[in-house]
Order: sequence, then C-alpha cells, then structure tokens
Amino acid sequence: MTAPERRLVVSADDFGASPEINHAVALAHRNGILTACGLMVAAPCAREAVQIAQTMPSLDVGLHLTLSDGRPCLPRSELSHFSGADGRFPSSATAVAIRLSLDGRARAQCAAEIEAQFSAFEATRLLRTHWDGHQHIHLHPFAWRTATRHALAAGCRWVRLPNEPWRPTSMQGFALRRTEHVLLRAMARWARTDAARTGLRVADHVFGQVESGRMTERSWLGLLAALPQGVTEVYCHPGSIYELRQRRFASGDGSELEALLSTRVRQAMNAAGARLVSFGMADAEQGAGGTR
Repeated sequence: MTAPERRLVVSADDFGASPEINHAVALAHRNGILTACGLMVAAPCAREAVQIAQTMPSLDVGLHLTLSDGRPCLPRSELSHFSGADGRFPSSATAVAIRLSLDGRARAQCAAEIEAQFSAFEATRLLRTHWDGHQHIHLHPFAWRTATRHALAAGCRWVRLPNEPWRPTSMQGFALRRTEHVLLRAMARWARTDAARTGLRVADHVFGQVESGRMTERSWLGLLAALPQGVTEVYCHPGSIYELRQRRFASGDGSELEALLSTRVRQAMNAAGARLVSFGMADAEQGAGGTR
C-alpha cells in the first residue's frame, strides 16, 4: 500500500483532567479534526473520560503518563519520597527530574507508579496504540527506560518525541520557552535513537510544544501552509485552564477548541493534501494494529 505523502494525527492532552476538557475532546472529535487524545488515568474525571471514549471507538486514546502536576494512582503511603504531603506530584517536571536524579527511593517509587498507570490504562480496555508524558516527563532517562518496558508490553507502539523548529508567534515568556525548547529537542534526539532500538514508533514531525496553549486558528493555518511530508502529530490542550489563561496572548483569534472545529483549518488541511489519521490507522496501513 502506498501511503499518502502527508498524514496528520491531531491529538489532545489531559483527557480526564476536568469535565471541560472531556467535553472539548468529545466535541472536537465528533465535529472537528481531533483524532487522538492522551488519558490521565488518575485524574479526577478519568472515569467519565473512559465512558466518553467508549462511545467513540474511532477516537484513539493513549496514556498521558503523569508524574508531575497531577495526582498518582498509588496512595501517599507508597509514594512518601516521590509525592508531596498532599499526595500530589510536584507541580513542575523540573522538580521531578531533580528528585529522580538525586534520590534512589524516589526512583523506586516512581517505577511503581509508572507500572500502576500502565496497569490502570490496560484495565480501561480501550485500544492501546500510543503514550506520552505530561509536561514531557517521559523524556527523563529514568522515566523513559521504565515506561518503555511497560509500553512495549502493553502494545503502545507510538510515543511522542517533540522535534519542531523554533517558530513562536508570541514573545511572552520567550527565555523560558526557548530554554525548554532546546532541552526537549536534545532529550528527544536521544530518545528517538533508543525508540528505534526498542521498536517504538515515532511520528516524523511533532508540533505543539512551541505554541503550547496557543494552537489557535492562526497557528494552525501557518502550520498547514508548510506541512511537511510524512506522519505529523499536532497536539493541543482544548478546554484546559492553561489554554484559557493563554488566550490573552493569542491576538483575539479564538481558542484551541475553536481551531479544531474551524472550517478554515479543515479547508487548509485539504489544500495541503493532508489526510487525518489516528495512530491506530497509521499502524493498520502498515499491517500492525493496536492492542486491547
């Protein structure tokens, strides 16, 4: 089979984090261009998210591994060196990375939590094709090696590795965003080599990190005008508080959810010769399906 030159996976993060995000994901899949999402299995509205996904079998749901800025699957008593006194993870991936680098007990507890999240994801019995990490924490070497073993065992063949060029549309928080971009690209290059060794699959191109929270219609139209060949993943955060907080920097061109529902975006996608696919569809076209 000869695949189209441009295949586009459109993914939403933080599925299960809130009713607003769950509603946005469902709406963007039913009426827009969203084809995939990442489930936070221990999030407050994860059960509702799974119920929604069960009514939409064409929505490709993956594991959004959460080790920062969220709550764990395991109880506080089993994460005394990894979670805070309130039972939640540290708010930033940087804090988690430091903890994993310095504390062997934290690494052991982190490994147990990763296993618990993959087990919870398998228990949903949703089609398992992909995984990634909240705040890209899966790119930390320890988290990566641990999660990779479970992902391969679960049949989650696709993993997100950000590799987009630096093309911001806003200068807000420029220095911090630029530093994060450089570090993530360096870590992703290392992970890409390891993914090839272990048999994990990665998209040819990934967009969403540079304009995180700002994947508005304007951002989409600019991206689609120069969409590269191959399999491209574009990820976003429709319905999230983070997105709403960032809208004031978006020059009044709407929200991320509105962009996923936009007629102009769909027309631009068609003009670019791109075909919407999920990770499962991309696998099926090459003879490898996901796992239930």
